[in-house]
Amino acid sequence: SVEWSNLLKDTFCTASWDQTVKLVRTYTPNTRDLTAWWDACGSDNPALHPVVGWTVDLLLTIPAHQAQIFQASFAPHVPSLIATCAADGCMNLFDTRSQIPDKPATSIRVSDGDVLHLDWNKYLPGIIATASKDGVVRVWDTRNPGRPVAELLGHRLAARKVA
Repeated sequence: SVEWSNLLKDTFCTASWDQTVKLVRTYTPNTRDLTAWWDACGSDNPALHPVVGWTVDLLLTIPAHQAQIFQASFAPHVPSLIATCAADGCMNLFDTRSQIPDKPATSIRVSDGDVLHLDWNKYLPGIIATASKDGVVRVWDTRNPGRPVAELLGHRLAARKVA
């Protein structure tokens, strides 16, 4: 998966089946150079021209799980917090400001099977929903992660996405 941060507009994270999460920052090219390039193309509409010259820096690689990772997602209220879910049945929370950013700040056993998707509540800080191969959608309060605050048991097959 790939997800842009809503708070750090130049930053995105990726999740991979290689069991890692990568944090990446992008840099746009010099605006004056782009303006000259657009002028040379003969159009005033930048949307009609490809953007060239972007660069990216790999900021951090996190060995986040012992199984393939299905998703990584930035917390909408805390720019340094990333949640991940994976085939190991866990949801991990990483604080990239930590002295040891590759160690989860919190690890929650969500299911005996794959945790396929997660989504942060955009309005209530610390609330996150998970969807699992066991068909259960669970809602968690990351400040008290001992057990889900709600469960939806209505799916007969895997719950693949929450949004």
